[in-house]
Amino acid sequence: HTSAGGVLVALRHRQGCYWIEIWDSGVGMNRSQSELIAQEFAQFSAESNMPGSGLGLSMVAKTAALLGLRVRMCSRAGRGSMFALELPLVQWQADELVASEPVAPHALRIGLVGDHDNARLALTLSLEAVGHQVIAASTGAQLLGKLGAQAPDLVIADNRLHGGETGLQVIQRARSLFLADLPALLISGDTDPGLADELAAQGVGLRLKPLQWSEMESYLRGISRRRDL
Repeated sequence: HTSAGGVLVALRHRQGCYWIEIWDSGVGMNRSQSELIAQEFAQFSAESNMPGSGLGLSMVAKTAALLGLRVRMCSRAGRGSMFALELPLVQWQADELVASEPVAPHALRIGLVGDHDNARLALTLSLEAVGHQVIAASTGAQLLGKLGAQAPDLVIADNRLHGGETGLQVIQRARSLFLADLPALLISGDTDPGLADELAAQGVGLRLKPLQWSEMESYLRGISRRRDL
């Protein structure tokens, strides 16, 4: 609720706890409104262009209570508001730390196709962050053009692409150009058992949306190990 000014997010140590504080320079509230704001469907914004259900703070307050945490706030009409969530201090022991297994024995060259720009970029950055080389594209033709004559170690494709193209079609074209058993993974929001059966028959892996990174890591480790054999 800040049309001009800014929002500050801070972490503060206070009375033996850490607090996440969110300050805004918005419309604010008077004292009587502040006492009622955590109630369901309470809305006190003076600006009609700020839609909402009036459920946000009530859900935060209830969830915090279930976790045994505190929420506090202060606000001044015309000046802005501050909301804070308590984070209790915890103690940890160094011997509790467990060395994690490397994500992959070595980097893979991965061909990635997806027509949702933000999702494709997010997955590209995640894969590159753990050492893999990613050749990303929005269409099958674009991906194959970028790959050139060098076969990838793995093709990852979104199921549904623009123009009626499917990720499985991209995988099949890549296999016809490179290796018939080229490792491939399809990412899909479709839970149709028929799709899973079709992919299994062609030796194509399947990961459902929303994508779980732990599952992706496990899959990449398997591909890396097979390449080392």
